Amino acid sequence: ILQLQVHTTEKLLELYLCVHVTFENVKRWLKDLHDHTDSNIVIMLVGNKADLRHLRAVQTEEAKTFAEKENTYFMETSALRKALDAVMILQLCRKVKPLTWGQRMMFLLLRKSVAALLRMRIETVLSCKFTETQNLNSLLVLVRDIPASSDGYSRKEQVDAYFKNIYPETFYNLLMVTENKGVNKIYEELEDCKKKLRRTEIIYADSKKVNPEGVTPTHKIGFLGLVGKNMESIKYYNEKIDEFTPKLEAARKSTVREKQQGAAVVFFTSRVTAAAAAQSVHARMIDTWTVTYAPEARQLLWPNLPKTYYERYVVCFIAFLTICFYMIPIGLISAFPTLPNLRKLLPFLKPILDAITIRTVLGAHLPQFALIVFLAVLPKFLLFLMKAEGITSESHAERGAFGKYYYFSVFNVFIGVTIGRTLFYSLKEIEKNPNSIVDKLAKSLPRNATFFITFVALKFFVGYGLELSRIVPLIILHLKRKYLCKIEPGKLPAMNLTVVYKNKKRKLPYLTPHFKKVDYKIRERDQRERDFKLMSSPGAPEDFMCMVVFEQFCIFDHPTITGGAWAVRT
Repeated sequence: ILQLQVHTTEKLLELYLCVHVTFENVKRWLKDLHDHTDSNIVIMLVGNKADLRHLRAVQTEEAKTFAEKENTYFMETSALRKALDAVMILQLCRKVKPLTWGQRMMFLLLRKSVAALLRMRIETVLSCKFTETQNLNSLLVLVRDIPASSDGYSRKEQVDAYFKNIYPETFYNLLMVTENKGVNKIYEELEDCKKKLRRTEIIYADSKKVNPEGVTPTHKIGFLGLVGKNMESIKYYNEKIDEFTPKLEAARKSTVREKQQGAAVVFFTSRVTAAAAAQSVHARMIDTWTVTYAPEARQLLWPNLPKTYYERYVVCFIAFLTICFYMIPIGLISAFPTLPNLRKLLPFLKPILDAITIRTVLGAHLPQFALIVFLAVLPKFLLFLMKAEGITSESHAERGAFGKYYYFSVFNVFIGVTIGRTLFYSLKEIEKNPNSIVDKLAKSLPRNATFFITFVALKFFVGYGLELSRIVPLIILHLKRKYLCKIEPGKLPAMNLTVVYKNKKRKLPYLTPHFKKVDYKIRERDQRERDFKLMSSPGAPEDFMCMVVFEQFCIFDHPTITGGAWAVRT
């Protein structure tokens, strides 16, 4: 039982690959599908004519009659067909909307790649690793905007009673979000002491190579290690670790008990219940009991979870105003750094600006270069605004920052530079004759066109080149490795650079991933046997229930101090 999503022209296809033994099960499944989905959904029943065990043979005419009665499409094929998934997509696209000649050509070009990607996704979904990780996320929901309890219960008791009342059979447990400033401070100090202890031990071991007795490392415990009492580093850090360890455990227990906040992650034992809970309204007021799908643990932005409904929208409005008024500094930066303005405001630069070579280069590229430098800090600023809006996942924040960066480049940069430069140079004339502002903007377009041509060329040849070469991170990396880092390179924060691997030779077109070639019949037989093990007996309940076994990494009595992964097996 799995689900695939394939984006096509103007349509979203949902392939629900499953095995239903009788028409009664199919009819019940279709009823649930119509009750919980959009009315525009298009369904196609695929009749599998392979010789499968334990399945009743269904006549073709009987299946067609059932499909017509349920107002669905019908196609008959074999599971042993290599391009089964691609054929299903093509037939469904033909039923939904006739293909144009361009779509037919695109399908012919991409059919092998799409089929290979779908087969790889099926193999991934059916693998054990995917079952232990991805399937767990489908059992979780994120609950925000939890109201304060009026009966004297704690937040955890309140959420526990609320969801046990609604989902008594499938609710398993919950993980409360806590305020962890004190715990995080102790945790960071403890980890810093451990890191410094490892570094000191390596320095001491290196000193034994020169002198068998070695030189015991020492340091001063005052400001920046420059003043204060001189201490033996190894002994000092061991004492600090022994001091912080019980303090951290006590702070964790106190945090879980006293600093619970208005958000929680709820665990279910049924994927259907978790999906229904994430798509349902749990309160009459929109600002209470907001339930959504839970992101992966490594993607969660824990500080954003307790933010209230109105706080998120207020910050979102402030971020919108910030981006709109960001046009003002962009217009000033694009219009201000010119040679006449520099001579007027910075007279000590006149000897440098009088040089012909420097004057030529600065006069041609200085405004564009200033704008490029100003825009270099923009991605981090937009990402900060997205996270301030209360978004729950890192990937969602990055996606929103990318979208804002696009609109920022179109509206703020293009319109801001055009209007800003025009107003900067002809503000006095516009004050005398306000009706001439349209003529001034029209006459300034050729000059702004030259500015943008130079800006695009400079950003393409210089800006992108510097980003790809990564000169500054490379220099910082070697300086840290030479003078600061003594522990293993694999554990260094300085080594956390994105590695770009060389593209390997691919057999599939359009750079689609290459997969290991396996005999098709053997692979399909193994998948069918696995499907039979997952199938329920005739007349069994539709919902597939599963026991959730939590490992030691997911401790509900500990504060949500870090991300990581949901350490749960299904």
